[in-house]
Amino acid sequence: MTSVVRVSDDGLVRLPEQALSTVRLRHFASGLDVPEAAPIPGCGDVTEVTGFTEWIAGRRPYISLGWDWVLDVLHGHTFLKRTGEPRSNVMLVDGHMRDLGMAASLRRLTAIVDGLAWTKTVWPSIVQRYGGVG
Repeated sequence: MTSVVRVSDDGLVRLPEQALSTVRLRHFASGLDVPEAAPIPGCGDVTEVTGFTEWIAGRRPYISLGWDWVLDVLHGHTFLKRTGEPRSNVMLVDGHMRDLGMAASLRRLTAIVDGLAWTKTVWPSIVQRYGGVG
């Protein structure tokens, strides 16, 4: 992969779209968002637990891919759900090394994220870091 990865002057890693399938992401860090100061909640107020996760691939230059998530409860089951688009330093390029654009890159990266079993890594990481029921 290092032969096709390069960093441009704008700080983005240019990566041919066809090379995206060879990228092996590994968990780098996850955490909880710090809630903004708010009035003391009353009994029965809805609370929301949100966080972030960052994944990397390769060697220098590293490919970085991160996204936000929310702890969701549905029918008594707790699970993590991605919110919003991912963030990344990747700009996908075509066969002629022309940018596909950030919107197209994010669409492909979103599909990659949604295809990962990321919650199986993030949830234990959050429990280990902050404590709680696993």
